[in-house]
Amino acid sequence: MADVIDYDEFLTGTRSEATYTMFKGFLPKIAAIPASAIPLVLLSTFGHIKPIDGVIQLQPNRIKVYIQVVIIYVPSIAAFCAFLIKLRFPLRTQRDNEIITEGVSKHILGLPAVDPCTGMMYLPLEFLTDEEKETKNLLDAFPGLDVIDKMVADPAKGVLYIKRKATVMLAGSILWLFTFAGISMGTFPYLMSTEPEDEELQVVPVISIVFFGMGITLTAFSSLCMITAIKLLKHKPEKQTLLKIQQSRKDLLALQQFPATVRGG
Repeated sequence: MADVIDYDEFLTGTRSEATYTMFKGFLPKIAAIPASAIPLVLLSTFGHIKPIDGVIQLQPNRIKVYIQVVIIYVPSIAAFCAFLIKLRFPLRTQRDNEIITEGVSKHILGLPAVDPCTGMMYLPLEFLTDEEKETKNLLDAFPGLDVIDKMVADPAKGVLYIKRKATVMLAGSILWLFTFAGISMGTFPYLMSTEPEDEELQVVPVISIVFFGMGITLTAFSSLCMITAIKLLKHKPEKQTLLKIQQSRKDLLALQQFPATVRGG
């Protein structure tokens, strides 16, 4: 993560340790919720027999197989996939880190530097005026080259495109939220029931509650995007600022094209 933070400074000219550190601690907690709840509730679906008067009962063989799959095979496959993904990490040597450090120093002086991943010369564009900073901050909520291309071609139509995009995101998030809220409320009695046939269906409310939580996050994120889109409707960006943002995104997109295979390129 330290290498990523340094490389991010090389690309953007700013350091974001707090953001990376927060997400490193936050994302595993988000993943731990369904990873803990879903396998447990699926025990009943696969025929787990509850203890009787505190005495553990002999379980059917399919429960043994299920536990082996959930505890051994699924995590092993996931860990191996993560291992393959991490093999593509391009910053492999001490020299790569030195190149980043040297590049950051050159960028501070306003000079281009060699990108350690692609070998290309790169200098992040600076946004100095208040208008440039405000425009960049607003448009950063909508990544991608197509967004800024439409803004450069026609700012009025570009803003309407962003507004429509934010509206679709918000509508989809709200639909997701209320759909799984309804499923959660409708199937919640299964969680309270002690009937064997209801216990087998307890996975439905558990999964729907997990998806409902995702809907809360998506709705909050989409609402922030909508607020930003509304601000863009009132904001009048300068043509030169839009061209700088467009060039910055093109430069960053070019730096993503580096040789990264499982064997290291």
